[in-house]
Amino acid sequence: MSLSGNTMAYNLYPSPPESWGFFFVEKVSQDVWSEPVQFEYDSPCREDNPGIYANGTKLIFESNRKNPLGTECFEIELHGDTMGLWYSEKSDAGKWSEPILLSGAPNVGRKNTQPWVDEENGFIYWTADSECGCIRRAKFDGTTASSDFETIVSPATAALMAGLQKEGVIFVGEYSEANGYAFIACAIATEGDSSEPRFMGRWAVEINLCVIPLNS
Repeated sequence: MSLSGNTMAYNLYPSPPESWGFFFVEKVSQDVWSEPVQFEYDSPCREDNPGIYANGTKLIFESNRKNPLGTECFEIELHGDTMGLWYSEKSDAGKWSEPILLSGAPNVGRKNTQPWVDEENGFIYWTADSECGCIRRAKFDGTTASSDFETIVSPATAALMAGLQKEGVIFVGEYSEANGYAFIACAIATEGDSSEPRFMGRWAVEINLCVIPLNS
């Protein structure tokens, strides 16, 4: 979920997956929220991580839809695990616009997920799954992202595979910031004793929340 102004956006994961959807609720008073309203451009495609910003008037999300209306989806069997970042904005009349594929660096590569907008500093963050499994950021004016980017958090997968280290982070994602810290979901591989299934037959993997001071 994400919160902007008095609006909260969240994703529902019911069964079957084809009925996933984004919903919005408005804060009516302290601890009281409106009835959920579904995003009018939901589709049967896989969609996740709705990030709402600009006082609840702009939305960015990940989807494997092929077109703005989501009438076709990228199939894993034919195209691999393909996800792009899409953008929509709300009019003064309260209607969301037809989604458009975000241009610039956040959609370079086959799979980009988990977008997060830092409005205060003018950045968009995302996980570049197909290229590096790393977290990247680019300058963002609220509607358009720069074609230039920087990688800010990289997992240690390559070093583990090459035998250069015995343990480390193999996955990062879900980046956000608050109170001078960065927060990410991170999967850490260790060679400790474990009865659980092993990653690559060697490492025990645990999913954690990692916290990073922004000046580090």
